[in-house]
Amino acid sequence: MTKTVRKLFLLGFIFTTLFCMRAEAEYNYFRSDKEKQKLTKELFIRFLKPHLKGMLAEFFLILKKANPVQQEIITLRNQILEINLAWHNWLILCPKMSEECEAPLLGVYQLLHQLDFMLNDALSNKVKLKGLQAQSDIDATLMLMRDLDKVTLESYALSHQMEELLITINTGYYYNKSHPDLSPILHSMLISSEFIMTSQIESLYRKDIEYLWEVFFKQIERRLIIDNDHTFLLNGLGDLNVAWNGFHMRMAKSSLHIDKEIVNLIELMHNRWNVILRYILE
Repeated sequence: MTKTVRKLFLLGFIFTTLFCMRAEAEYNYFRSDKEKQKLTKELFIRFLKPHLKGMLAEFFLILKKANPVQQEIITLRNQILEINLAWHNWLILCPKMSEECEAPLLGVYQLLHQLDFMLNDALSNKVKLKGLQAQSDIDATLMLMRDLDKVTLESYALSHQMEELLITINTGYYYNKSHPDLSPILHSMLISSEFIMTSQIESLYRKDIEYLWEVFFKQIERRLIIDNDHTFLLNGLGDLNVAWNGFHMRMAKSSLHIDKEIVNLIELMHNRWNVILRYILE
């Protein structure tokens, strides 16, 4: 190797190293420079939360396009989430039992009663094998029925335990009996409903949808839309951005032959996400 070639090689190595160090520094700056991320809770709720709610609504719209019954499944899942939140709030409100605890507990029970009706209606009138011809559609529907049956049984068991709580809440029996915590059953129902929610998606990109739900939209819904925890957005912005951009590239820029309407929805969501990034980082 001549001196000239060695010099060129050395210069190229130095340039590449400096470029990588600069890129890494910029990425770390993106993730950790909180001094320029002057996002208050009030500004988050006013300017950014509407975009996040829009993205979540558009994500659900993608799920609905996969199967006509998805509307019912998403509604069921939202009802189960509402029951989880109501029960959690009741536990916080009533660490010790008092007369004021009965009304909110009755509210949780009424939500659960509504869920029982919705599940029965879905299984009786909405999820049907009639008219299906492809074996894959028949198999998917049978699996959906099985999963909804599981949630239905859990809901019935929960209703009975909730009725016992309501009957004994202002009696000595309540105070002398250690009642089981209903949170594990509610959590199991929520996880099952989320699995059902994505189970009808085309296998070509089901794993992408499931991944995006777990690492992106599930966090956004609970931590940002429900809890209004704007610090979660600042601290997790880098990870959220990586998750979203990976999904966007695979779904909108690949050769998977995704339905054009779904691609358009994803591009709309991508524009919303870029608005959020610009607001925080510029």
